Amino acid sequence: MRFNGQSIYDFEYSSGEVRFYAYPLMRGQNIFRVEASNPSGQAAEELIINFEEKVIEQVPAPRINFLTNHSIKENSKTKQCEWSAEATVSGVTGKDQIDVRLNGQPVPFSYTQGKIYVLVNVSEGTHELYASAINQSGRAEDRISGRCVTTSSIPKPLVTFVTPAVSPSSTQTSLTSILVDVRNISNSRDIKLLVNGKPQYDFTFVNEQLKANILVNDGANSVEVIATNQGGIGNASVQITKVGGINLARKPIIEIQTPSNGHKTRESSIEVKASIRNVTHKDNVEFWVNGSRNNNFQFNPATSSMNAVVSLANGQNVFLIKAKNAAGQAENSVQVTKEVIQKRPPIISISKPADGMSTEEKVVTLVAKIDNISSKSQIHLVINGAPTSDFQWADNTLTCNILTIVGSNTAQINATNDDGSDQKNVRFTVTKSVAAPIINFENPKISPQITRESSMKVVAEILNVERKDIVFYIDGRVTPNFEWNDQTKRLSYQVMLNKGENNFKIDASNSAGTRSEKRQVKYFAVQVVPPPTVSIESISVPTENPFEPGVARSTYVAKITGISSSANLKVLINNVPVTDFNYNSTTGMVSGVMNLIKGINKLRIEATNSSGFHYAEKELAY
Repeated sequence: MRFNGQSIYDFEYSSGEVRFYAYPLMRGQNIFRVEASNPSGQAAEELIINFEEKVIEQVPAPRINFLTNHSIKENSKTKQCEWSAEATVSGVTGKDQIDVRLNGQPVPFSYTQGKIYVLVNVSEGTHELYASAINQSGRAEDRISGRCVTTSSIPKPLVTFVTPAVSPSSTQTSLTSILVDVRNISNSRDIKLLVNGKPQYDFTFVNEQLKANILVNDGANSVEVIATNQGGIGNASVQITKVGGINLARKPIIEIQTPSNGHKTRESSIEVKASIRNVTHKDNVEFWVNGSRNNNFQFNPATSSMNAVVSLANGQNVFLIKAKNAAGQAENSVQVTKEVIQKRPPIISISKPADGMSTEEKVVTLVAKIDNISSKSQIHLVINGAPTSDFQWADNTLTCNILTIVGSNTAQINATNDDGSDQKNVRFTVTKSVAAPIINFENPKISPQITRESSMKVVAEILNVERKDIVFYIDGRVTPNFEWNDQTKRLSYQVMLNKGENNFKIDASNSAGTRSEKRQVKYFAVQVVPPPTVSIESISVPTENPFEPGVARSTYVAKITGISSSANLKVLINNVPVTDFNYNSTTGMVSGVMNLIKGINKLRIEATNSSGFHYAEKELAY
């Protein structure tokens, strides 16, 4: 008894039956072999069992997370809010593993493709939405809160003019100030200021008070403030009449004080100052930077001063100021150049070795070009984690011979100057030199080898591999339970031979390649039948066909003994088997025609029976 090549002695035998217990199976192929012998001979049988170990996958714990796009919106019909929310969930197989609650009470939801969707009605106030998921590996939960606010609880805006307090009112100047109380509003975006029906955006809103300096026309002017919130709309208006006063019939005058035209600087920003006379409001001033309008400036009508701090682009910058009033418009511009100091930080380029390459060399040369470096002291080289100064530096090129180690090797180059630094890395792998596999059959040594023994021990020397790198075949079937001596590097296996041909093959592989060797053993049991004989009696002189120049034929005759049919006969012409021959089993004569080729032609006839094998050969020149 053998199990995967190992002998088994713990078995029972009774009434022609063998019983034994299966040893622990190995993953993959397991071979049980039973051999029996008596004085009349031997017999053997094998059973192959493939064992595939079942792997139980661990189910991951669930995960659940509400998305941030949930919303609470008022339903104007119900005076309540609709709360819609989504959550992602994983690690569950169905809706029954999910629980969703609003303020602790279960609520309906839908579940599809890893998402849950919730839509619930909530009353005014703060509420909590909770969701959990559970499976055999654990539990997960998440919660969000939201507030429902209805319009019925929000008071409408209240708008009251403080200055002017009465309407209509009068002024003698084109620029006049207004002060307005605006209650129940938190953001200036919810307020509109209209002067004579046109929106005005230059106002402040602090502590529920709107302040603005507005430009009015001669005669009656309407000023209106409109405020909007979720509770509704509030508004108030006054009429301001301009009588007499300042004459603005003169066109604007613009004088750019700084910078001067053609100014050059290396700073990243600059302050622009200008005097703009005969203009009473910022809305009548435009400031342009490099062709784009810029509203980030200040203008004081009382002092006629305008100023702005501007970021400069490299090269030429153009500042243009435009102003207008009822009498006309004006503009002025200056050009400023930002000078750029060209920085030249180090630039490293590694040309050798190639990153990620694999080699068997013990010494690898590192070559790198480093620009904008004037001294070797500005370079820091690290080889396999250790700093080194053993490198050459000439003509902006670093050269270093690296004594490699088996496995991963790294080189890091750092270069620094006053303008900056650069770093480059290269990684490569060094492998051991591996010789190709070598297979030497020691038994059988020749192929085919003829034997009359019923069993044989196959022995082969296999170099430069390990046992796991070897595949042994018997008659095309993998036989894993061979014996392997790691000291002598020899494979051995005792084989019960089949009558006739027995084919053995060994494959050996390593990183250097694969080698295969084959041997054939022909086993002929002892028989009273004498072995066959083959005798080629004649081959005729070549004859050519006059209608086919260059084509010649010869006929042959041979005598065969010891076989009973042509199935035991093989005819080869120039090493190519042919079947178009005649065999007379009564006389044992074989005859046929040879198609000849220029040169030496070879005729080989083989005969096989249970007692052995015989052949004869003859050559014919043409």
